Amino acid sequence: MSDFSNEKLIYTPCYCEENVYHLCKAFGKLDDVYVCFISNENRSIPIWKQRASKFPDGIVIWDYHVILLVKEMSNSTKVYDLDTTLSFPCDFSIYVQESFKTLDDPQYYRKYRIIPAETYLKIFASDRSHMIKKDGTWYASPPIYSPISTSESVNNLPSFINMIENVDSKDFGFVLDDDVTAYFTETLVFIGFMLLVPILYVANFYFRYKRYKAATPWSIQDKVVVITGASSGIGEALAYEFARQDANLILCGRKVDSLAKVAKECKETCGAKNVTIQKVDVTSETDVMRFVASLEASHNKIDCLVLNAGVSMGETLESVEDFELIKTIMDVNYFGATMLAFNSLPLLKNAEKPRIVVNSSLAGIIPVPFRTGYAGSKFALRGFFESLQNELIDDNIFITMVYPGVVKTDINKNRLGDNPKALDFSNAMPSDECAKIIVDGTVQGKKEIVFTATGKLGRLMEAAGPSGISNEVMAHVGDELQHD
Repeated sequence: MSDFSNEKLIYTPCYCEENVYHLCKAFGKLDDVYVCFISNENRSIPIWKQRASKFPDGIVIWDYHVILLVKEMSNSTKVYDLDTTLSFPCDFSIYVQESFKTLDDPQYYRKYRIIPAETYLKIFASDRSHMIKKDGTWYASPPIYSPISTSESVNNLPSFINMIENVDSKDFGFVLDDDVTAYFTETLVFIGFMLLVPILYVANFYFRYKRYKAATPWSIQDKVVVITGASSGIGEALAYEFARQDANLILCGRKVDSLAKVAKECKETCGAKNVTIQKVDVTSETDVMRFVASLEASHNKIDCLVLNAGVSMGETLESVEDFELIKTIMDVNYFGATMLAFNSLPLLKNAEKPRIVVNSSLAGIIPVPFRTGYAGSKFALRGFFESLQNELIDDNIFITMVYPGVVKTDINKNRLGDNPKALDFSNAMPSDECAKIIVDGTVQGKKEIVFTATGKLGRLMEAAGPSGISNEVMAHVGDELQHD
């Protein structure tokens, strides 16, 4: 329909609602065609690039205006405005940028009522009484054809223009606000976001730098570092990296023999002077409280609490035979981490610029298949610790959320469930490389560390991408975005 010529269409100045009505009739197919009424409570809405304007920029303060929105097969959106000086039709992004500028006054804020074109053709009616002055003359000459009416109404135009009261009938469409910075469709929201990207980037840089200045300088040397889940995997690799930087290590886990081997390696190979091990089941309140009490007696502080202990799964929820599996994951990954953090707060506050490092997963950012219980626990961690960071920022306690991708560990041996889907380690990151990135980020006091290009893209998609994209994409790349 983009080959329409406005010179061949029915058009009468100042009767935009009727012009659009006949424009709708000119379309053979009305799928993805919408009528948009623009007005507000004050009947004062500014629109630029209008033919009726007497000003160079084409601005007119209309009491209301009506345009047509058409989504084309190419997924682009066109605006049909018979009163614009822009192209006809006009690309949505261009029309919005040129016509919907801002006057910094609330009385000019715009609102939009969106109606399917097919519905509009069925119910719209106007007797043109709004265009007749008290003396009986016309504000603008009416069209030469008869007024539009239906069997139910001769004039429902006020219901379409009304932006104050909710219209009971769904036939009159729905209203969206424009409070100067908000826009009235998903396309415009995306455009607005893209226009704000440079500002957001600068703001992000500023706040990251401000956090960095507050968190540093901070050296690992002689710091009391507690690592849960330190007997294998990333926890073990973190132990070695912290040991190389001369931390006072407290390694926790349920497998004492494995912890002892890691502690020996920390001392003999990595040069650590002080390494102790503690058997701790993070799901046991008794174990956690006893452990924290022992830390208080031996060190009276925690400089860095690394919450790394975790378990995972590898099957669809439908395949899970006993929901106890989901509870177990939640107990270890979520309650284990949060309970230890809760009990450790007094010791953290005894340290200078202490850290809490939460080893999550890209599954804590992007929902992936075969990991429902696991992803749920990681999403929960994110909510808990990001909220906690807001509570503790004045205490100079810095929480770093870590979102690794696939890391080369023995995790395939430790998944829960009867037949868990194994991870593909062909492109996995070495655990020592992962640990170095985490430790470097911890020293800098970073708010979050997102691994892999896919993970960073997923993080961006989560914040700004269209709804549903992440589900469609991650259904096919779920294995790429896993870590335990």
